[in-house]
Amino acid sequence: MAIRYDITIDWSLSPRIIEIAAPSHEIAVQDLYDTLRHLGSMPEAIGENEIVDGSGKEFLSEDLLVGLTIKLINAKVKFEDRTSPPCVLCDIYGGNLVAVDENDYSMNPVEPSNNVMVTKTASSSATLVDFWSKEELANEVVVQAQSVLY
Repeated sequence: MAIRYDITIDWSLSPRIIEIAAPSHEIAVQDLYDTLRHLGSMPEAIGENEIVDGSGKEFLSEDLLVGLTIKLINAKVKFEDRTSPPCVLCDIYGGNLVAVDENDYSMNPVEPSNNVMVTKTASSSATLVDFWSKEELANEVVVQAQSVLY
């Protein structure tokens, strides 16, 4: 669990703004999820609606798991405005990030910032794979070849 202390939430806005302070220029989806859960448990968040929901790592097969997806609920991520060019490239990585408004309609999870361009990981089928060892892979190739021959 990694809680980031450079993140604040403006609970008064709709959608709520989750701001990542400069000079930070990247965030892992897992860190964002952990931090939002932490901030949502603070006294200033009492009485506020949930801001994040997450899922992932569900079992698909012996060696395949679903990747992490988090859903921002009536909220967007914003990297703090930069004061002057050149434009700073910021990155959200390590999973899927989606956002919905109060009516559960999809919206862009990233709020624009001055002099900031954001890239984010997006995948409709994020998975985590446990890779075979070289020995296991070699054995599987032999078994597959034998089944073709016989």
